[in-house]
Amino acid sequence: MPMTVNGFGTSVCGARGNVGWGSFDAMEWLVAAYLPLIPVKAVHTFDWEGEQYRMIPIRWSFDLMLRTFFHRWAWGIGIIAVILVIVGFAERQGNPILFFGIAGALVALAGLVGVLLKVTDKRNKDIRYVLGAATIGNCDPANFQSGLLGEMTADTQVAYGTHSYADAAEKYLHERYYARAMWCARMATALEGAHEGNRLTDEILADPDVKDAIEQVRRDSGQWAELMCLQEDSDSAEQHEPEVEDLPIVEDVPRKPRRDRDEDY
Repeated sequence: MPMTVNGFGTSVCGARGNVGWGSFDAMEWLVAAYLPLIPVKAVHTFDWEGEQYRMIPIRWSFDLMLRTFFHRWAWGIGIIAVILVIVGFAERQGNPILFFGIAGALVALAGLVGVLLKVTDKRNKDIRYVLGAATIGNCDPANFQSGLLGEMTADTQVAYGTHSYADAAEKYLHERYYARAMWCARMATALEGAHEGNRLTDEILADPDVKDAIEQVRRDSGQWAELMCLQEDSDSAEQHEPEVEDLPIVEDVPRKPRRDRDEDY
């Protein structure tokens, strides 16, 4: 479990695919002064309530490592810039312009990093807007580790009436069931070939109706079920979300004692 003492220890640094729904991909880092130094593991966090959250391990990627590293360091650079401005105002005998100049350069650098992170994360966020409650904690199934993938993999012929997840993605896109189409496309990415799965993902995201639905969900997440699910399923969209309580891979942070469900009544 991540823990820091006076800014030193381990900390979860985000974020990838954060659409403001209390879930995002992150990486646990060994930190000093809260700034990441050595990566430990990749996780997807969700159900955030203050400092409490749940997480599942996800696939390690260079993209996630760089994204989480620079996201936290951009804030650190900004704080250093503020300190330099304060020092510049306090400097009486030296040259405060030097401090202001360095601070300005650091602010510009932090801003540039922030813009690049935001622009390059758009696809990840759009995937989450479409998936919604159709996956565990709004996690992209293409990032599931092999153990969880094994638990979530279905017989596509039985579940969807198709020979593969790729075929199912095309079927559901044609039927305008965008959440399930995206789920199948991302499962195809993980199980049937990244090239074909990502092609289907991009095809779904490029659909004009999907683009319009994403914009509406971005403004009002309460419209997700109506816009991304089949009409007959829109009132019961939660049925598509796996029972996270039944997955031992899910970890509560801080850890909470698990109770039998009968105790809740």
